[in-house]
Amino acid sequence: MAVERIAIIGAGIMGRGIAQVAVLGGFETVLQDVDTAQLERAVADIESSMRKAVDRGKLDADAVGPALERLNTTTELAEAADGA
Repeated sequence: MAVERIAIIGAGIMGRGIAQVAVLGGFETVLQDVDTAQLERAVADIESSMRKAVDRGKLDADAVGPALERLNTTTELAEAADGA
């Protein structure tokens, strides 16, 4: 069985780090948290981290957009389980 989608519960520091690695690894990723503001901060932090990696020459700038497109967020646990 091949892994195609990853769901991460909790958009704190650890959750957003796992989500970043997952989307850069090519996985469709659902990041779930009960707090919408936390999800918004997580997405902003992930994008910022990727941009810094580009500036340091650690990540190709062309990889950022597609990676962020693979990231979905939800406040509903059921949606994370279904792969929202």
